[in-house]
Amino acid sequence: MTQVQYPKLPNLKTGSRVYKGKSYYYIQTYTSHYDYEKKYSVRDSQKTVGVIKGGEKYGEIEFKEEFIAEYPNLKYFKTFKTKEGLIHKLIDEDIFTVTNPLKVTKVIGGATWAINHAMAQLGIGDALRNTFGQYRRDLKFASIINYMIQMQTCVMHHYEPFAKIHWLPWVKPDVPQLKTPNIKI
Repeated sequence: MTQVQYPKLPNLKTGSRVYKGKSYYYIQTYTSHYDYEKKYSVRDSQKTVGVIKGGEKYGEIEFKEEFIAEYPNLKYFKTFKTKEGLIHKLIDEDIFTVTNPLKVTKVIGGATWAINHAMAQLGIGDALRNTFGQYRRDLKFASIINYMIQMQTCVMHHYEPFAKIHWLPWVKPDVPQLKTPNIKI
């Protein structure tokens, strides 16, 4: 099976037109910018890239060949306009499968896991929790202990870069990390 990704399309809008009593709906790309003097958004350009089949507001979209040439993954899909937005369905599910690219954040956690379990077995985690349990300070201290053991230093100016790539029980709120299961230390 061939793997394809959903097409990443530009901004699209639906337009309509009535000609001789019959409605036509079409799809357009557009660009706009905010005009600070007029205090509203101004459209820079728009281009018709397809029509909705059947003369209805919602339905299958037939894209123009020039647009398909710009976004070649469109040729593997039938695209439908619905109330919720665009839906892409594979033309032939026997030949093609869809892959969704995932944004993956990699963090290192093996050494932290081992140190947390050692602290739990030695009772250090309980002592930290009993002494500094208010405001999650016990987790803050556990994170600092993890940092100092792994880096083998007491210098704290490297803590923030370390926290960005290592899983710790607690990190500063501005340092993004994956949510991991709570390990009781």
